[in-house]
Amino acid sequence: MNRLTSILKKKNGNKPSTGKHIFYLSSFFIGIATIVSLFLYLNKNLSVVNLLEQISVLKTANICFAGFLISTVSMALTQLYMTRSLNCRLNFIESYALSILTRSGNTLTPYRLGTIYRAAYLKKNHQLSLVRFGSLFVGLQLVLILTSCLVSGAALAVLSKNNQYIETGMMICFFSVFVLCCFFLFFSFQIQVPVKWINNGLNSFFQGWRMLQNDKTGLLVAISGRMVGIITYTVIYYYILNELGSNIDWTVCLFLTAVSSLTMLVQIIPGSLGITELTVTLAATQFSLSPAVGFSAALLIRFFTLVYLIVFTLPSWIILNKFNKL
Repeated sequence: MNRLTSILKKKNGNKPSTGKHIFYLSSFFIGIATIVSLFLYLNKNLSVVNLLEQISVLKTANICFAGFLISTVSMALTQLYMTRSLNCRLNFIESYALSILTRSGNTLTPYRLGTIYRAAYLKKNHQLSLVRFGSLFVGLQLVLILTSCLVSGAALAVLSKNNQYIETGMMICFFSVFVLCCFFLFFSFQIQVPVKWINNGLNSFFQGWRMLQNDKTGLLVAISGRMVGIITYTVIYYYILNELGSNIDWTVCLFLTAVSSLTMLVQIIPGSLGITELTVTLAATQFSLSPAVGFSAALLIRFFTLVYLIVFTLPSWIILNKFNKL
């Protein structure tokens, strides 16, 4: 009780800054505007509604559920091995529940609140400092960019053999980012600044970074996990697009999945809502698919993912409470 009282006093004593209010209000209004825009689009484009009526709800729900489970397991294993690189021991059940809550928080709330919760959880329960968590977070983002750009560039290279309209510059861009990510991920470097406390933080960060780099198993699991996620959702896109009446090459679905995964980096609004759908829609039009088809596929995957996240969040919270000291 005394501890709770002191926390409440501390919170009440600190007046929230105007900047923080603007920060969250802007996210809220952008999210609302995006949702309204999507509904207006659906209202004016009955072709989307007609396409959605062609889908077998049960079959689509089942394949999306399988994809959700596989991708979450790969995320849990990636988190398990990469945190072990930093001497942080999670068991699989704990890692799985934490992955669900992180994914749920990032999808249902703005500005990566799920990631913030994961950082707080690991700090309190496994003594992983926020600086070391920063090295883990950067490592995971680099793996995401590396795998997505490699797959996107490779898919475009395959598709360019039969499609003259694919620009070589785009392939070069993807492969260049891939090479840059390889450099940061696998080569050691150090930054020194004259300010002592900043320099101490940087030293701790790069120490954690070198621990991640030295654990080849952890990096291999992280890269493999991302590849499994991409392949899984490639199968889902292939199934849904064919259900929508599009006879499409699987390589196109591979490109759509890899490009859409890059939108996970943009968390201004919850779960990159609207950004992912817009990206998939624009990318689909480059392969002679109608905007309605691309949008419908992305919308279906979004819908079922949200449903499963909502269903799994409470059980994951209950499971994690057994380990949680927060």
